[in-house]
Amino acid sequence: GYFTRDVKNGENSYPPFGDDHEGSEGIEDVLEKNRERNREHAKRTRLRKKALLESMKDRLLFLQNENATLEQLFEESTTANILLGLGHKEKEKSQNSVACEQQSSLKDVPVVSGGKNKQTK
Repeated sequence: GYFTRDVKNGENSYPPFGDDHEGSEGIEDVLEKNRERNREHAKRTRLRKKALLESMKDRLLFLQNENATLEQLFEESTTANILLGLGHKEKEKSQNSVACEQQSSLKDVPVVSGGKNKQTK
């Protein structure tokens, strides 16, 4: 190409102008094309970055909403489990008191053996 860059020294190198370069593009034209290409590349890069940022913002919003929903479901299930646990304990207490009442009322019932009531004389 017409324009090269020495990366080590950071220097630019231009080809010599002479009769063999007549009719070809001037160095300023080449530099202007390079600048324009760089501007277009930078513009596309900025647009890609902007699109990526918007996409990430949308994903963040989606995940925050999903997290809020999951936290609410977790809270509801925890509350439901607590209430079920309390209900289960209340049921056990109720069953225990009924069993105690049944046992105390059975003390008054005569014992049946072999299908026949034994009577004492």
